Amino acid sequence: MLLLIFYRDAAALIEGVTRRFSTEFELQELKSFMENTELHGAYRATLQAIEQTQVNIQWVKENRGFILEWFEGETADLE
Repeated sequence: MLLLIFYRDAAALIEGVTRRFSTEFELQELKSFMENTELHGAYRATLQAIEQTQVNIQWVKENRGFILEWFEGETADLE
């Protein structure tokens, strides 16, 4: 029972920490973590975190220009 709680907590920790990962560096760190750590019950959560990081990286690539333009427009009056 205690081991099951640990695995569930480890999976939740990985999900929470990596939720906003969106860079190639973070992706490589996550892959390295997976290769060098015995994940047991957190294996699936780590795979999902890698997949979500890849999706986040793609989103940033597709939307960076729009976000930058919006941000510059919103902050132009602050100078």
